[in-house]
Amino acid sequence: YREGNVQCFSKGLIIPPISLVWLKVSGPFHSALLQGAGEKLGKELEGISLRNPSIPYISNVDALLVTSAAPVKELLTKQVSHPVCWQQTMEKMLQRGVDTFVEIGPGKTLSGFLKRIDKSARCMRVEKIEDLEKVLEELGC
Repeated sequence: YREGNVQCFSKGLIIPPISLVWLKVSGPFHSALLQGAGEKLGKELEGISLRNPSIPYISNVDALLVTSAAPVKELLTKQVSHPVCWQQTMEKMLQRGVDTFVEIGPGKTLSGFLKRIDKSARCMRVEKIEDLEKVLEELGC
């Protein structure tokens, strides 16, 4: 990988009204570059016994509802090296009546993306322990 090569290549992709946004990332997460890591994870998961989730969740690999343990190992393995269906996951949660979301970690990038999907979604953020206490209080936990 050479940044100059990528920039040169990307110039050929930009045709108005298309634009390019460079994302600053700390690693090649959710890309084919981590396929080997996903395979290693898959091998580690082989010896682990899982139970059905007590609370169904939506996988960000395929934006489908997971209600049993059967697909979990494969989904975890794929998640390492496959693109994330983040927008589809959020849309599915909204369709199912979820109206409150908690972003954990620095910044408000995901909350901002969610607001573009649904301006009425309630977004709470946790960056430090005081934020967590406040969120738990607001949620009545």
